[in-house]
Amino acid sequence: MRPGFYSLKQCRHMYFDVDGTLVLSDHLHLRAFQQLCRTYGCEHTIDESFFASHISGRENKDISLKLFPSWSLEKRNSFSDEKETLFRDMCSSQSTDGGILEVPGARAFLSLLKERNISVTAVTNAPRENGVLMLGATGFLSDFFEDGKRVVYGSECKRAKPFPDPYVTAMALTNLVTSEEADLLLAGNQDDSAALQEKTQNGMAFEDSPSGIRAAVAAGLYVVGLTTGHSEETLRAAGAHAVASDYHDLMSLFE
Repeated sequence: MRPGFYSLKQCRHMYFDVDGTLVLSDHLHLRAFQQLCRTYGCEHTIDESFFASHISGRENKDISLKLFPSWSLEKRNSFSDEKETLFRDMCSSQSTDGGILEVPGARAFLSLLKERNISVTAVTNAPRENGVLMLGATGFLSDFFEDGKRVVYGSECKRAKPFPDPYVTAMALTNLVTSEEADLLLAGNQDDSAALQEKTQNGMAFEDSPSGIRAAVAAGLYVVGLTTGHSEETLRAAGAHAVASDYHDLMSLFE
C-alpha cells in the first residue's frame, strides 16, 4: 500500500523538479518559444495550451522535433541552444515580469526539510546552464542543494524524463537504493522485489508536469503533483498520488 499525505513525516528523501516545481519559469519558456517560432515560421500556434500539451516537462530534442519535423538534427539542436540562451537572458532580466520567482512556500518548505534532516535533491530535464542559473538566482542551489552536488540533470542521463533514469540516478546518489536495485528500477522490474518497493516508499517526488510525474512513478516514488501549470485532473491522470497548489498546502502536514 502506497503512503498517503500523512507519510510526509516518514519520508527521508525528497526529490524536486525545478521548472514549475521550485521556480515559476514557464512564462519565460513560453515567451522564448513564441519569439523564436515566429522568427523561424513554425506551423504551430505556440499558446499556453500547446505549451502545456507538447512542451512542458519534455526534453529539448523531442520539443524541437515536434516544432520542426522537417529540419535536420543539427538545425533542431541549434534551435534548442538558441532558445535556451534566450530563456537565460530573460531570466536575468530585472523587470517585474521578466525574472523568475519561487513557487509559493518553496523556501520555507525546504528549510523545514533541512531542519528535519530530510535529504533534498533536484531532478530536472533542464540543461545544466539553466539549472545553475535558476537555482542560483533564487538561492536554492547553495542553500539546499550543496552548490549543485545534489542536482541531477536528465540531459546527462542515458534517458531523460518521462523515463525514470533521472530519478533513479538521484535515488542512488542519496543511497535510497543500491546500484543493483537501481538496475531493477531501470529495467521496470521493481514489482519483483517487495523489499525494493518498501525502500522506495521512503522517497517522495514533487513534479508539475505529466512527463515528470510519469518518470517519478516509474522510479517507484510517491509523487505529489503541483498545479502550477496543469490541472489536478491532468496530474492525477499522469499518476500523481496527491496534488497540491503550492508548498503552503504541505507545511501544515508537518505540524
